Amino acid sequence: TGDVRLMLASQHDLMQKPYGATWITYTRCHDDIGLGYEDEAIETAGFTPYDHRKFIKDYYSGGIDY
Repeated sequence: TGDVRLMLASQHDLMQKPYGATWITYTRCHDDIGLGYEDEAIETAGFTPYDHRKFIKDYYSGGIDY
């Protein structure tokens, strides 16, 4: 959708890792994108958690013409 507020609001927390750890990347499927954020992160980005998750589900299931 081009709206990156939630990603930016969560980036600081996501960048924290235990001392001595490293990042491993993996391929994600669309069904978990945006659904794993904590409610607080969603609210910090200016969204309502329920509405945000509903939008993501509707968008990827074809329920929204964006």
